[in-house]
Amino acid sequence: MRLCNLTLPQHVFVLLSPSLKHLHNKARNELLDGIKADRLEMVPYYRLVTSSGALVSDATFLDEMEKANEEELNRLDEWLAEAEKTEGESEISDALKARANHLTRTGDRERAIVAQKLALEKNPGLGSRIDISLALIRIGLFFGDNALITANLEKAENLGGDWDRRNRLKVHRGLHSVSIRQFKTGGELLLDALSTLTATELISYTDFVSLTVIVNMLTLKRPDLKKKLITTPDVISVLPELPVLGDLVNNLYDCHYAKLFVALSTLEQTYLLPSRLLSPHTRYYVREMRILAYSQLLESYRSVTLESLSGAFRVSVDFIDNKLSRYIANGRLHCTIDKVHRIVETMRPSLKNAQHEEVVKQGDILLNSMQIDTMFAYFDDAINVGRCLSTAIFTHILLPAAISHSDCGVMADSQLEACRHPIYWFNDGSVIVKVSNNQADEQGSIVLFRIHGCLLRRYSKAVLEQYSQGGWDVPAMIIPLAFGVHVQDFTALLVHVYHDTPLSLEAPFQHVAAILRVSSPEHRLSPFAHPSHLEEALSLTLRYEVTSVSIQPLCYLVMSNEWSPFLWRLPGNELADPKRPLLQSCDHNRFRAAT
Repeated sequence: MRLCNLTLPQHVFVLLSPSLKHLHNKARNELLDGIKADRLEMVPYYRLVTSSGALVSDATFLDEMEKANEEELNRLDEWLAEAEKTEGESEISDALKARANHLTRTGDRERAIVAQKLALEKNPGLGSRIDISLALIRIGLFFGDNALITANLEKAENLGGDWDRRNRLKVHRGLHSVSIRQFKTGGELLLDALSTLTATELISYTDFVSLTVIVNMLTLKRPDLKKKLITTPDVISVLPELPVLGDLVNNLYDCHYAKLFVALSTLEQTYLLPSRLLSPHTRYYVREMRILAYSQLLESYRSVTLESLSGAFRVSVDFIDNKLSRYIANGRLHCTIDKVHRIVETMRPSLKNAQHEEVVKQGDILLNSMQIDTMFAYFDDAINVGRCLSTAIFTHILLPAAISHSDCGVMADSQLEACRHPIYWFNDGSVIVKVSNNQADEQGSIVLFRIHGCLLRRYSKAVLEQYSQGGWDVPAMIIPLAFGVHVQDFTALLVHVYHDTPLSLEAPFQHVAAILRVSSPEHRLSPFAHPSHLEEALSLTLRYEVTSVSIQPLCYLVMSNEWSPFLWRLPGNELADPKRPLLQSCDHNRFRAAT
């Protein structure tokens, strides 16, 4: 007796599809015969079917089934009770399994799942546990419960088992893969089990071969199509019963595209749309088969006229033009349409380019799935200045000589409260930094920042060395006035350290200059992107020895009318040599000639 006869939900699907009205009479009779064949026990499923409108309820037949079902349940309950009283674990397991199988045959979904799981827990045998897992998978296939199928497929896979059970599990997994449109995986599994099908309780041999051929036509390459399908004895023996499948696979291999389209249309109406398993994927399958046919024809030519294409497929030129345009725009066909000369030119995709694109795609997926641990990265080019900050960001301001003990610990609470920065004072911070305030009305005052020491250790070589050498352990430090770093500069730095605002080329010049003043010479940051501040930008790059990018503002200045090659001292550049020009005359003339 079958557990979860999958032909029954197939008949219900046909009866509930208005477009398949011509199949309703046959499906109704076969559904009723299938329910009666299961020993008149399918009371819950009969009620479900009649409530959906697939069948008209018959009170006499329902009473007869209820009586038979009640008698069988009473018998199984008595068996289980007797086994629990007088028998051992093996007999109890058999009784639980028999009761679960009965509830499964009746179509009582909820009670069947509970009973099967109870039997699985109480059954110690490996083979029986695999059989119960397969029964749960069939319940999922019967009612379309993908969550139940996935969970028990994994359980059955982990249990292993003998060859026969592994082979049947392969068929179950293949059917589920096809149902969720994983045609490549499902096709491989079905093809492996083609010559050794034992899961006849799940699907008939003819339906299994048909499904194997339909699915693998999309995924197999042309040489494998003949080797694994067309010349296989198992397929040859079934194809005479399904002439449409024979026409489809043979015309695809023999490049008879007009006949292929006719066979594809027939298959769509007679097999795909009426199939509960394949109906949701009908449009996808037909589209992919058309793309496969177009690709196979275009691979043989460098260019072909639209008239030749339409003649090969026996469709209109407008139809072929419309379909090809859509597939080309979606990147499914590597060709172009020349509407002026009415030809289609094929383009051979580069294997290296395809591999590069695949690597980039997979790399993007990997990066998106990773949890980024580092906050900033190095950049080599001045164009990438807005992307990230250097990891040496604190080196310039936190030299060993600048780290000192602070007396902020003995400050009064009110005074300490008044000195705190309104934003960058974190209660869970581990380091207090004292910075001078450069506001005109608060000369000499300080502002306290309480930040996280882990950031300092990560981004400052000096702090890291002090920690590793045990040079200091008091979580407080002062930035000397001689460094020229004020509250605004340090705040601008913390904005980027804590990822509040990314640095971009649109950032105000004063903000960029503040970052430069408090960052390392190794940072290679330059405020060059502000043409209105070119001289000050060049001054900053020279003062902080950012030689890698100082040439850009210098070039801008050379091309301006106000520039003089003997402008030795720029505003704020006290370190410049007054006796040496910043640009030699020959270089100046060369820049002038270039502009």
